[in-house]
Amino acid sequence: MTTSFTTPAKANTVTRPSTEATLRYSTIATKGERYACSGVRKGPSSTPASSRSTKNDPYYWVDAPETSGGPLRRVIMFRLHPVGEATIADPSTPSHRTVQPKLVTSYRPVDPTKASAPRDPFEVDPDAVDRGLRGHAETQEGLAETARARGFEPLSPGPGDPNFDLAWKTANGVTVVEVKSLTGANESGQIRLGLGQVLDYQHRLDRAGAEVSAVLAVECKPIGTHWVELAARHGVQLVWPDTFPTVFESTS
Repeated sequence: MTTSFTTPAKANTVTRPSTEATLRYSTIATKGERYACSGVRKGPSSTPASSRSTKNDPYYWVDAPETSGGPLRRVIMFRLHPVGEATIADPSTPSHRTVQPKLVTSYRPVDPTKASAPRDPFEVDPDAVDRGLRGHAETQEGLAETARARGFEPLSPGPGDPNFDLAWKTANGVTVVEVKSLTGANESGQIRLGLGQVLDYQHRLDRAGAEVSAVLAVECKPIGTHWVELAARHGVQLVWPDTFPTVFESTS
């Protein structure tokens, strides 16, 4: 897989960008694939347009037309390498490799006391913002501790895994969790967003061959009485701190 940067064309030389640009281990996610770009480019310098790179070089130059069929210009193509072990998912398309979920990354704790983000105090109530972020961290840590107390090892996302908040393996498969903070003003938006996210995680892990239980953990009991039933209709268990133990009632 490659990605490109463009620079204007000249007759026989290519002038690299004058501002130093270093790319190390930045990730790009495309259709479940994660790649690291370790290329480094500096300027100013000139390179003959006819020069050729080797397959071990982090980047190479090619001629490519501008968008909508414009004139040719020189393009830097970076060679990107998968973060994790890429495998061929479909034998009919061997060039398309995917980093499969592995669920082996140890849990990365979050610190509720450091959960805050700067905002314009005239734009948003800073206490509400801080409460939301702190609520997310406290909810996540609370469920992680509950899982640990029940004998399960909490996990965080690793290469190839969906970007869930929390997961753990069980005798029957995997439990994957999305966590959302709640306030009276954002309840509908947060729960709707969380349901979509955890269903996506469940789908991606299902495709990797796991039997997945989906959990949406929210900061407090929702005001809306229909949310638990709505989530259950889609195979998602909606819980909050008082109901965390119910997640483990059918888990062995």
